[in-house]
Amino acid sequence: MSSGRGKSIPRRLFTSVAISSVTIGLAGCLKDDDPQVRVYNARPNPVTVTIELYNIESESEERVFNDRQTIQPSEAHEYEQMYDEGGMKRLVVRTEDGNEGQHEMDILPKSEWGDGSGYLSVQIKEDGIEFKQALG
Repeated sequence: MSSGRGKSIPRRLFTSVAISSVTIGLAGCLKDDDPQVRVYNARPNPVTVTIELYNIESESEERVFNDRQTIQPSEAHEYEQMYDEGGMKRLVVRTEDGNEGQHEMDILPKSEWGDGSGYLSVQIKEDGIEFKQALG
């Protein structure tokens, strides 16, 4: 399978990487103490995940956040201080068993954040990783 840039992408990687894009109205809803990202383990066993956030505004991507957590079944880990400035970001989530998901988002500048609460919900499932914008 071709990436469109002349590079070959293995079919397993292509099908296991979910890429989505959204302008984060979340940032328009966030307060300083609200979670920005919530990672939930929907699997029946503990799962170890690696979370990386990249600033993709320029040609050279810059990793601005990196963490590794083991999350128990039916539990979540919340990140409140993952980013503090606006711009295009890519969130990459990997599990120890090889699942990977990516989510691109356009974050509003902090000066435009409102008074409500909202976050990016990441669900670790048996068959992949799902990203959703959530309120509350």
